[in-house]
Amino acid sequence: METASGEQEETIKLPQIRTAKDKTVAEIAVHVLSREWPLPLKSLQWKVNREHGKGVTFQATHKALKKLVKEGILVKKNKYYELNPKWLDQIVEFGTQTKRAYAQKYEIREKVLIDELKNNL
Repeated sequence: METASGEQEETIKLPQIRTAKDKTVAEIAVHVLSREWPLPLKSLQWKVNREHGKGVTFQATHKALKKLVKEGILVKKNKYYELNPKWLDQIVEFGTQTKRAYAQKYEIREKVLIDELKNNL
């Protein structure tokens, strides 16, 4: 994707564990709000329906959004919804900690392999 200035914009993609048809209204709403925000309920409900491929009621969308707000995943400002920056920080921290743990494990595994090679020489 290119920005208005013609620079390449980095797109972050989360792994797709389920197909669009299997995703919940809440999951689709989070995905929509990761690309475009803030959105009022009516626009968000239209976009959820478009991505879900079947009719999702206004009430079902509203219920899902209320739950996401209660869980701290979304924030509602006036009548507009967006992802909670604190929740996004938690995702970044989770990724950082997980990457660090993997790096440490691989570093330890590499040292063990080197030691084994030295002992076998």
